[in-house]
Amino acid sequence: LQNRKEEKKMSFQPILSDAFSLSGEVKMHLSYKNLFIDPEKTAVDDSHVHGSYEIYINLSGEVSFLHSDKLYSIESGDVIFSEPGEVHHCIYQKPCIHEHYCLWFEVSDGTPLSAFLKKNRISGRVRHDLEKKERLLNLVSELKNVREEFEKSVIFLNVLCLLKDAEGREAEENKTLPGKMQIILEYLNERVLEINSVGAIAEHLHVSIPTVNRWFREYLHLSPGEFIRAKRLSYAEKLLREEASVTEACYKAGFTDCSRFIRLF
Repeated sequence: LQNRKEEKKMSFQPILSDAFSLSGEVKMHLSYKNLFIDPEKTAVDDSHVHGSYEIYINLSGEVSFLHSDKLYSIESGDVIFSEPGEVHHCIYQKPCIHEHYCLWFEVSDGTPLSAFLKKNRISGRVRHDLEKKERLLNLVSELKNVREEFEKSVIFLNVLCLLKDAEGREAEENKTLPGKMQIILEYLNERVLEINSVGAIAEHLHVSIPTVNRWFREYLHLSPGEFIRAKRLSYAEKLLREEASVTEACYKAGFTDCSRFIRLF
């Protein structure tokens, strides 16, 4: 009788269903930098775009961050999350020690992870309370040192979940940006493919061309032309990812010379 009971127990076979899947390739690169930056003497990045996601985490340094058409003030522990094709760059207010992490990653389309990122749209500035800031920094520090692939995956997913659940994801942009400058960025965001001169921006705002140039240099540390070019390259990259030809992407993004477009890209 006891043997029959054991046989009955062992004969039970659970029916398993898919619990989770992260099939598909994830590529990443984590960078840590601790540098003295003098914006008057040190070469710094202009506005740029790339085909990967970017998680920028500030540790120290008096900086701001341009992301799409918003300029964010940045504190220690703040995060800027950029999706593929979003224009962004760090802006230095004065000489400082700039300590930060940058995590770039690519995700295969059609996977649960890509669906998670598309659904949650973690984009722009992410700000946590002190406890979650410490947790985030600990996770990224672990990610920098770990070598085992499974453990690395677990830490990476924890970072994404922590960013998704942040209460400060919808934080407002830096209020030190002049109202007219914010109008310019919003105007360019809507009509960047149509605008071919600084004069068109100045006319829209009823200000002089030198004023527009001065505002861009003072608040964004780049020229209007550089900003427009970055936005157009962002749109061109989107078109190429949608399988447009190089020629189609060139002209639809507002460029008139394919050879120059290729060099810029």
